[in-house]
Amino acid sequence: MAPGELLVAVRIPLVPGRRVRYRKVGTRRALAIAKVSMAVAWQDRVTGTDIGGVTVHGAWHDVRVALGSVAERPIRVARTEAVLEGRLAGPAVAAEAAATVQAEITPIDDIRSTAVYRRAVAGRILRRIVMDAAG
Repeated sequence: MAPGELLVAVRIPLVPGRRVRYRKVGTRRALAIAKVSMAVAWQDRVTGTDIGGVTVHGAWHDVRVALGSVAERPIRVARTEAVLEGRLAGPAVAAEAAATVQAEITPIDDIRSTAVYRRAVAGRILRRIVMDAAG
């Protein structure tokens, strides 16, 4: 940017067919720094439709998992993404992904929360997102 210019917007187009979920855990819904935040994005491989015409979603592909407030900057968790890649959402996958994200992050203790709490919450958020996606 040149001197005197001001950035007024950032546009990030969504990929067609991409599913995205975001969760923030904090003391309030707004105007508070998160204790943990997580965004999960993926594409389903559609396996077909059932008799009623309802789409049956399949395995997750092109998975992205990003967290905030668990490191010095927002991070992606590649090992956790690998656990979800190519798999069907369900209880076993949700539990494995939750355990993986808890092992993969190294949060700190600070005035807002403890590392133990942040690790537990990150696992719980991911488990819930995966189970919600499973229906």
